[in-house]
Amino acid sequence: MLKTGDFNPHRFKKPSLPVYMMAAAFAVGYSQACSRLELENIREIGVAGYPFYPHGTVVFPARALYALLSVITMVFIGVVAFRLTRLPCLMFLVPLLLSVSDFYLSYSWSYLNVDIIGCFFAVALVFFLIGAYDAQHSVLTAVVAGALCGLAVGSKYNYGLLLLPCLLYYLLRHRARWLTLSLLTFGVMSITFLLTTPYALLDVPSFLNGVGFELHHYAGGVSRHAANELEPGLAQAWYYIGSMSDSFGWALPLFAVVGVFYTFRLDWGRALVVLSFPVSFLMYMSSQRLHFLRNILPLHIFFAFAAAIGLLAGHRLLVWAFGKVPFPGCPRGPSDAAEHSRGQSHLWPPQAWGRCLLSRGAASTVILTVLISASLPWGRIAKAYDLAPESRNVAIAWIQNNIDDGSTLVIARELAMDVQALLKNYEVVEVAFKKQQIDPTKLKKMYRDVYILAPEFVNEQDNSLFNTTRALERFGTHKVKGGKISVSGGDPSFVITKP
Repeated sequence: MLKTGDFNPHRFKKPSLPVYMMAAAFAVGYSQACSRLELENIREIGVAGYPFYPHGTVVFPARALYALLSVITMVFIGVVAFRLTRLPCLMFLVPLLLSVSDFYLSYSWSYLNVDIIGCFFAVALVFFLIGAYDAQHSVLTAVVAGALCGLAVGSKYNYGLLLLPCLLYYLLRHRARWLTLSLLTFGVMSITFLLTTPYALLDVPSFLNGVGFELHHYAGGVSRHAANELEPGLAQAWYYIGSMSDSFGWALPLFAVVGVFYTFRLDWGRALVVLSFPVSFLMYMSSQRLHFLRNILPLHIFFAFAAAIGLLAGHRLLVWAFGKVPFPGCPRGPSDAAEHSRGQSHLWPPQAWGRCLLSRGAASTVILTVLISASLPWGRIAKAYDLAPESRNVAIAWIQNNIDDGSTLVIARELAMDVQALLKNYEVVEVAFKKQQIDPTKLKKMYRDVYILAPEFVNEQDNSLFNTTRALERFGTHKVKGGKISVSGGDPSFVITKP
């Protein structure tokens, strides 16, 4: 889009709002790269492929934007929990639980995809509806809710289910005008969607083809994604629910179930507005044959919401239970307090009762903390926070320290390596190793002082250069596929050799 000036995405498998947001962020990053003398032509940007993004300066504003959206989403859902329970601690507990989910960390900022953008607007809508739950400005509420719905649908089509919490909100708070407000919300949502995806009207065939492909893709499945197919219904639902346990451990799902019931006990109306979207979303995604876990990112957000409230309920239960059994320094009830005060001029002091409740609360907190800590998948969490250098970045530093300036570097195009830092002092030649036979002897004759960066491909037949040449240094752990996204796991395995 930045290279051609054509604002028609032409591909509508996903709506266009994330495309325009990424283009704007890339434009900012490109300007920064030019000011740092890294680029001078828009055509040098290349393709940004997960998880290693060439031209890091160009991509950085987009990554910063995604990270910001993920943090604001955590704040919003924490405030929603506070408004429902009136307990300030939940504003910190809900984001804390999300921060231990490797799934949320990966798909919210590391993997630049549409999901976190849609999640942000979805949670923003719930945040707004709960904040306006007692408001009287019904028309303004309907307009704002419709705009947020439109922005969410402009990010992912299946977020149209956000109309459900809006309808429930109108039925609960503005019953006499619920139909009018619902139609107004739908109208504003449609207009907002068209503003974010204008070529849905300007290029109707491409838009319908894209939407039709996605509907058929998920409903029918495709052979190349056979590993991502399950029978629609309970099997799919259990698969998605199981991913919560993978990310949050075995204990938090139990507290999440408790949290759902406790939320309805505290305020069933607000609970219905908050939880209607994740429940309907799970039901819809479970009705499809094809599954990709990244699609259920919003479920992880609302899972943390429910689990935090479940922990609150468990804490209160433990405090109550400690009041029924002997506890060091505390009476079990009024009768024990009266027994203690016999022969004294005063009853059990209020300060002592306060210390007693505090000690019971602290003991309950310790028990729950130990339980949750024992159940968390610490290996996955540590990996999510692992800041180990990426092999391509390590190789660039090694080259700058060990290879003389003016040397020629023949780099496999399949490594998708950011070579900007090398262009100043080296002659860089990028070659598609899988498309042509690389002869080290010929390269030695063609270039002065040549070095080869040879990847380790998944297919062993393509690894003759990797296996037979003497390696000056080895990098990375993951074999290279050689396709469009040749290093899907990052940290590719390759060697630097000198023929």
